[in-house]
Amino acid sequence: MFQKFTFPAIARAGAILGCLGLSILTCPPKAVSATEPSEPAVSIQVDLDGFGKSKIGGLLIQAGTKIAAAEMDKDPDEAMSAVVEALGFDPLKQEARLAIDVLDIEDPLNGLTAVLSLKNSTGNFEGLLLAVPGYKSLSQEDRVIHSLSPDGRASYFIAFDNNATGEKRIFAAASLEGLLEKLRTQSGGLVALPKGQFANIQLLSPPTEMIEETPLAALVDLLQATSVSIGEEGNDLVIRISLTADDEEKANQLQQLAQGVIAMVSLFKEEISQELDDEETAKQMLSVIKQIKVQREGANVTVETRVPEQTIINFLREEAELPL
Repeated sequence: MFQKFTFPAIARAGAILGCLGLSILTCPPKAVSATEPSEPAVSIQVDLDGFGKSKIGGLLIQAGTKIAAAEMDKDPDEAMSAVVEALGFDPLKQEARLAIDVLDIEDPLNGLTAVLSLKNSTGNFEGLLLAVPGYKSLSQEDRVIHSLSPDGRASYFIAFDNNATGEKRIFAAASLEGLLEKLRTQSGGLVALPKGQFANIQLLSPPTEMIEETPLAALVDLLQATSVSIGEEGNDLVIRISLTADDEEKANQLQQLAQGVIAMVSLFKEEISQELDDEETAKQMLSVIKQIKVQREGANVTVETRVPEQTIINFLREEAELPL
């Protein structure tokens, strides 16, 4: 019953519950060692409100609601009303941001921390935790900490907090110490992403395989910072990869490498068509590849690609069979 109640909000509120609850609760992490690094390897910022207002996000929310409503044998409006009543607020009208830090790329749930920021209210989230198997509450540093152990083995920790501006925040972590450290630093929360952008991913520390494996090791040696942003501009989904090198000479090498890879991919038109087994899809993909732009400004290199949203919608409708 609890799962059905939350399912209709998978595309929007489900992103909230998924990252703060379900995704953590269903994949037991390894025990966090005392020597684990304190700095994240990957930092992710998601504007859930912005995603919901985008064309793609809006359609996915509608599709998720329709699928859930069908499972519950209700119409979409009834299903969403049930979700609003269960959560204690309308997830489609609540400004929300999600910040996730991953300490270990190779074992992402080991040391993972997340902060969900809600502008107005956390609704019934705290009460809903009581329905999770293995629920306990404990007091640490004058705070109430919610402990969850759904599989009877690994435990997960959640705390609620308000900041000075009245913003409501839910902190979650795969370890108690990770949660307490996050609460002490009060890091994470509402962030101002550029207009039209609803996700930003920063790679702060590359995986071990990339450092040890040639030729990836040579590429890593050129990089100082890497980030990926995803957003909507007009009728396109825009993906930008930003690469920062130590100096302009290395940045020039990165630019040449990126341009070379794009040129090489364009040479394999027939192979791409055969692999996809769909002439129209292959044509659209090659068109996207041809439009990739590589630009350099000083030590910074930007690789930008634009994908028509209708192309993505058609793919999801035909291949994933979503009711879009």
